[in-house]
Amino acid sequence: MQKYTLETLRLMLVVICFLLVKNSFSTTYYVSSSMGNDVNNGTSALMPWKTISKVNAITFLPGDSILFKRGDVWKGTNNLFFTESGTASNPIVISSYGTGAKPVITDILPLIGSTVTANWTNTSTNIWKMKYLPGTTPNRLWLNGTEVLVSVILADVGTTNSQGTFEKWFYNSIDSSLYVHATGNPATTYSAIEGNSPSGVFALFGSAYVIVDDLDFRGGRWSTIYLGASSYGTIRNCNIGYGLTGISVTSSSSLTATHHFTIENNTFNSGFNFLYGMSSALNDGAINRGNEDGITMSFAVNNCIIRNNVFNGWGHAEINGYCKDNTFSGIHDNKIYSNTFTGNNNSYNRAIGLDGFEGKNYNNEFYYNLMKNHKVRSQVNGNNNWIHHNIFDGQTTSPARNYGTDGCGQAIEMSVYGLGLVSHDNKIDNNLFINTTEAALVFRSYGGYPDKSTNHLIRNNIFYNTGYKTALAADSGLAIKLTTTVEAFNNTFQNNCIYNPGKPITSAIKYYGTLQSVAQFNSQNGNAGNIITNNIQMDPLFVNYINDFHLQVTSPCIDSGIVITGLTNDLDGNPIFSGITSEIGPYEFISGVGITNYFLSKQQLLVYPNPSNGQFTIEVQKTENFLVKIYNMLGEKIFENQSDNSKIKVNLSTGAGIYFFEVKTQQKIIGNGKIVIQ
Repeated sequence: MQKYTLETLRLMLVVICFLLVKNSFSTTYYVSSSMGNDVNNGTSALMPWKTISKVNAITFLPGDSILFKRGDVWKGTNNLFFTESGTASNPIVISSYGTGAKPVITDILPLIGSTVTANWTNTSTNIWKMKYLPGTTPNRLWLNGTEVLVSVILADVGTTNSQGTFEKWFYNSIDSSLYVHATGNPATTYSAIEGNSPSGVFALFGSAYVIVDDLDFRGGRWSTIYLGASSYGTIRNCNIGYGLTGISVTSSSSLTATHHFTIENNTFNSGFNFLYGMSSALNDGAINRGNEDGITMSFAVNNCIIRNNVFNGWGHAEINGYCKDNTFSGIHDNKIYSNTFTGNNNSYNRAIGLDGFEGKNYNNEFYYNLMKNHKVRSQVNGNNNWIHHNIFDGQTTSPARNYGTDGCGQAIEMSVYGLGLVSHDNKIDNNLFINTTEAALVFRSYGGYPDKSTNHLIRNNIFYNTGYKTALAADSGLAIKLTTTVEAFNNTFQNNCIYNPGKPITSAIKYYGTLQSVAQFNSQNGNAGNIITNNIQMDPLFVNYINDFHLQVTSPCIDSGIVITGLTNDLDGNPIFSGITSEIGPYEFISGVGITNYFLSKQQLLVYPNPSNGQFTIEVQKTENFLVKIYNMLGEKIFENQSDNSKIKVNLSTGAGIYFFEVKTQQKIIGNGKIVIQ
């Protein structure tokens, strides 16, 4: 029998007591707006609390959970506010319980005083004015539950804009008055007049190790969720929208950043679906129209992860990062990947916005993202940011703000937008730019600012059908545009593929005012400090030019890229071939890779190679016969066989080399890849 000293027994007792006390302090609390009462203890689903105010009044401990009842709605001016922290092993969890729709926490509220007829004054035909007590714009306005479009100037209230949308209200900040179009007194014409309250919906401030999961947050005059100076937490599986900004990620001071925070698997739906044309007011951008960014990162945000989210229709940018204050540590070392960004039915939106002073927006990485149908070019500035293995598909020029004579239908602009801002040493690698009305990439500066667009690396990208409907007829068919040697120089363009069907090959590049073919562009190597080598002007040969941008077996992009240090996986997550060459574009052509339609799921295709002797097995999870074809590097077919089984064994006796296989069912390609025989 093992013996313990008295001191050891005392120590064991202390540990046991600590664990018991610790576990006794971990409590699950329940909140229900339909069944709750704040006099309850809240520790069971049968005795839940009722209000957000009750939740805010409690100090929570590590390991505690606060669960909101599914199907319930909390509508009030008291936003959910957290300053508590958990620990790595015992985080605080804010989530849901029960069945039905996710719990809704919203600050879309009736406007104070709007139901009193005496508060409204008829100022002109069908225009009514009310002194709005909160002293700030409601940001967005809902009449009888339907949102209506804000006017940028009072004179536009009651008019239909050039896009055919009626402009129904305006807030005058000078005298704090709200103007609404109505055929009679709004208090009696509308049963509900609602807007965003001046507060917000949810705030984490100075918290650590807090998990927010499975909730629906709506509204917010400034942001739906405020995430300030918090760390090591997670927001996941939530619906976030209907405010000015989805999540504002920021710092509390120059010394306290938000860091190591994860935002994942959420839906960011702005809910803003208005078309609006060029306004009589200048600079008619997103913020004047009721919504701005899906996520804003400002001042001091580092080492955060934003992944697997869906963003839809945010006005200024789906994700925006900026730091224009040298007293803060900046936006850096954040990773944004595997998200879908879409511009919905509104007139002003971009996928990415990055900007900042020197060393204040750097080392951020965007990869494996889909950017679909936006109206304003992304801005990739700051320094040493990396954009790779993304798809930019469907960029057009905003009808609300066209940014000059050449529109804003570029996929990315790399430029200096203001005094002190920088744009240098960013990397754009292995992306696909497709269906842009203007040139996909443009490099320039504005206003004679001292900093210029320099030292960027543009490598292994595919440009297809870019510049298809340019504002300037002379720019038709452009992929890349450099304005002047004063504004953009010392940039690198290597191993890119440019192909614009139906456009002259001599208008692929606008190089300092001169239209050029890709061959002519390559000949400019060394001019203005630019490195320009090995770019090609050939059809990339996609599997499907509409929605499947994997490469066919004979694509000129296969093995035509430059190997880039640090890139290990393609857009599908497949390993990048570690040889002396690489593919151009976001997809590697690797053995065992099934064709992936990025709107659908991956086919089930398995390959078991034995590269030492040329024998390998191809297996398809199928419901029909399939055909296998093998090609050599010259594109010559050296093997063809059909199988009515789930597997087929291939034995190539042609020796070492690189071979390409293609698998079809009823002439539909379901998989292809590369086999390297040693």
